[in-house]
Order: sequence, then structure tokens, then C-alpha cells
Amino acid sequence: MSKGAVMSRTTELKKYYIKMIQTLKHNYFVDDECRKIYLQAKYAKNSLTKLSIDELREVLELVGYKPYRGVKFREPVAKKGKASKKQIAMIYALWQEVARDKSEWALRKFIDRIVGYTPLYLWYLSTKEASSVILGLRNMQKAKDA
Repeated sequence: MSKGAVMSRTTELKKYYIKMIQTLKHNYFVDDECRKIYLQAKYAKNSLTKLSIDELREVLELVGYKPYRGVKFREPVAKKGKASKKQIAMIYALWQEVARDKSEWALRKFIDRIVGYTPLYLWYLSTKEASSVILGLRNMQKAKDA
């Protein structure tokens, strides 16, 4: 995975976190001025866009973000053992073939049942987890054809 792809995924994740904070900020902060004072005091930064991903996660938890059961925050970093593009393409193709509900959310719930957590993106899966998901989808395909 190229450095540019990792950067764009990191940027995408930061945008998502900022959007969630903006949605939930009134659970904790009275107004934007209070939020800016908090950011300045805690992180010495006056804008959410200047925070790192870990700092954004802290603010998300502060404003009351509760991920669905089993969701784990994971870094969008290209590491050895991450799901390949072919594995992800295979997961999507098999899902479109065998699922009654072909939505992304239904796919995420299926993956949660297989690997034990709901990934934000499929490329968060390890190669082993992606293989388990593909195996589960192939088993569904065999059962559907039988």
C-alpha cells in the first residue's frame, strides 16, 4: 500500500472522527468556545483538525461516543498481514451473490459474527480474518446452491 493511500485513509478517518465529535459535542460542551478552551488546555491546539487520531479518539470518548459492542479502534496503517485487495474484492463479490440484505451494514454485522468485531473498513481485517470471512461466505454459497 502506498504512502499516499495510507495518508488518504488517515485523512478520511480523521474527517469521520471530527464529524462524530461535531455531532456529539453538545453532550459535553456548552458551546464552541468551551470546546476550544478545552482543546487549548488539554492539547495546546485550538482546532479539531490539528489533533492527531489518538487525540480525536480521546475527545470522542469524552463527548459520549459509544461504539457498537465489539468495535475496536484500529490504526489505518499498512502493516504486514492486512487483507489484500483481492480478498476484499472476493468478500464483496461473494456477499453480493449470497446475501439477502446486500447492504454494507449487513456485511459488517456478518463480519462481526465471524471475527468478533465490526471493522470500520474491510482493509482493517487481517489476512487470516479475511480468509475466515471468505470461508464463511463460501459455506453460505454452498448452502444456497444445495
